[in-house]
Amino acid sequence: MPYGVGGVVEPVGLTIAVDDWAKSTRRWEAILNEKAPITDLTPDGRKRKRFFSNGIVYMDLIEAEHEVRAGDSELVLRTDDVGARVDAIRALGVPIEVDPATGDARLSAKYASGTDIVFTTKRPNIVGSEKFWKLNPLPYVFDYSVKSLSESVPIWQAILGLKGINTPEETDSARQFKMHHFLVDGETHAIGLMQLRDDAGFIKRDSQGACHEYIMNTHGEGLLCVGFLYKGLSDLNEHISRLSDEGREQLICEAPRSYLMGENNISHPATTGGIEVIVARHYEGWTGDLNAFNDNP
Repeated sequence: MPYGVGGVVEPVGLTIAVDDWAKSTRRWEAILNEKAPITDLTPDGRKRKRFFSNGIVYMDLIEAEHEVRAGDSELVLRTDDVGARVDAIRALGVPIEVDPATGDARLSAKYASGTDIVFTTKRPNIVGSEKFWKLNPLPYVFDYSVKSLSESVPIWQAILGLKGINTPEETDSARQFKMHHFLVDGETHAIGLMQLRDDAGFIKRDSQGACHEYIMNTHGEGLLCVGFLYKGLSDLNEHISRLSDEGREQLICEAPRSYLMGENNISHPATTGGIEVIVARHYEGWTGDLNAFNDNP
């Protein structure tokens, strides 16, 4: 969403732990047709590839091992009022840590659908990153696999300072999910919660439902997917045709799937380190305003 249109927080940093790091990160690069500008080590010595974007300042893919599992993630949210978010979370009886030196706050993954949340008033400043190529496509949506929307929505309403919307099933090409999405500030369009429907029926491997089941079976609640939006395309195959053989092989649908806002194709998290990667384009004229499809009673 454009700045000032979405919610009271702006996603500015994302860290994802992937297994089989070398192969998995190479596959992310192949699907996106983008090379990470920086390959280095985290402060605790894990291998890391760093991507940069105009919206999400950084997206890091780090090595999963020991106490860090594949699929673990951290989302950094910038807000003008960290205290308001802390108060809203504590009002639910959920503990959250505040750093007295910086004023930043951290919410543990066990309270936030399997992802650590950091609140800060400042955008991250990574020295030298301004000279690096910014991701094109745009990281536009982060969806989280949850067991129950009724249990997960209240904490995310407190995290994001928004009610969000019950997303219509037409936005899911396979009609497998109950969903709740929140519009956020900045260039990221939305953060979503995904619960598999009780009547989803047979789950085919080339579906979002299969990815969700994989996440729940291997990690439990957590980051399901990162969606990347290609602007200016009249056909998603324009992007796919430019991929290497390895990149095309990771996309599990024979052809891009159509849904309410556009078309997409996906990887299975088993082949991309424990997280699904989505490549998508929106139909001309679609602004990303999910409020237009508000399905709340």
